[in-house]
Amino acid sequence: MTETDDSKFSIESDYHRGFSLNTSRFIHVLHDYPEILGKNIVLVNFRGDSCPPDKSEKKDTIYIKLFSTPVKSTWSRIGYAYGEKLDSTQSNCLVPTDTLMTVYDPFGYPVAEFSQTTIYILFYIAADDLNQKVLLSIMDDYVLFMKMCKEGKRAQFKRMMLKRKKEASKNSFFFLYTGEVQNVLYGIEREEQELNRNIVKVRNTLVDLTKRRSFVETKISAFRQVLDNINPEVMQREYAALQKLSVTGKVEVEMDSIRIPVGQIDITYKGFVYDIGDFDILLNPASDCEIKCINKTRSVDGFGHPHIENSGEVCFGTIDESIATLMSQMEYAIVVQIMIDFLHTCNKDGWYRDVTFWPVKGAECEQTNDSNS
Repeated sequence: MTETDDSKFSIESDYHRGFSLNTSRFIHVLHDYPEILGKNIVLVNFRGDSCPPDKSEKKDTIYIKLFSTPVKSTWSRIGYAYGEKLDSTQSNCLVPTDTLMTVYDPFGYPVAEFSQTTIYILFYIAADDLNQKVLLSIMDDYVLFMKMCKEGKRAQFKRMMLKRKKEASKNSFFFLYTGEVQNVLYGIEREEQELNRNIVKVRNTLVDLTKRRSFVETKISAFRQVLDNINPEVMQREYAALQKLSVTGKVEVEMDSIRIPVGQIDITYKGFVYDIGDFDILLNPASDCEIKCINKTRSVDGFGHPHIENSGEVCFGTIDESIATLMSQMEYAIVVQIMIDFLHTCNKDGWYRDVTFWPVKGAECEQTNDSNS
């Protein structure tokens, strides 16, 4: 048992029921919580296994069960928790079982299950510098949960969690939208710093570097203006525009990407209508403004569309630069509309696979059909 200074409460690890754990790191982060909660804290590391309560657990103790659920569960993935990006070793996550109080972070990601004696954290957390905010946020939510239970407001806490879950896609979109602008701005500012150093060191390239610096400063000014103009109304309009383009009315925000279902795509070519398939458009602002078009229905010789590889990679041709510019300006709805129009067309001079290899749905008119038979 490890005492926390002069407190009558303690933080310790249960090595008999879990895997090894660096308890000292957790004590540093959780130092105040035994006093706040009025109970001892026991940490157990289960590495993705379930751990139902048992008779040996004490009523005066809060059990924090890392990477665990109260009953058997399936696996999922998580990229962020409480706005903090998790590393690859932590991205495996257990699906909440809903046997206890499921807890969602403010961006709608399921992070834990609570009871009045146990905190089940659904993924592994190391309690190092990168994870302190995540662990503290979970604990603060637990303190609020216990307080509301004591006040007879458990149902109100559950409604608060369900509201977080309901707003998940929208909140994640806002987080991704703002975060990517900040990342782009940070990268350009780093470039400006490097350029300034080069100007001092390399006098013979002064003219070229000065021109480049001027161009970078212009970009910084433009991105700062974008960042300054970001507000809930602007993001709400962009999100609503994407919802209108989605056949389901939903915008799916994943780890670092935005997925918009655009539905059935047909191409009319030489009088015939070809059934290309049901598509999702995937925007990835965090990966060099990547765009993919995913055919969920079929692949023809390794291609999802005459101009699209099975992986979703698109051959844009002459519009490549325009698309990149729109993505860098966060004009996602315009990009999606252009991509929808693009999916409904083909060009035999630039396609990967002849459109006539796709199934025929029908002909524009009977006469055309007869003339091609």
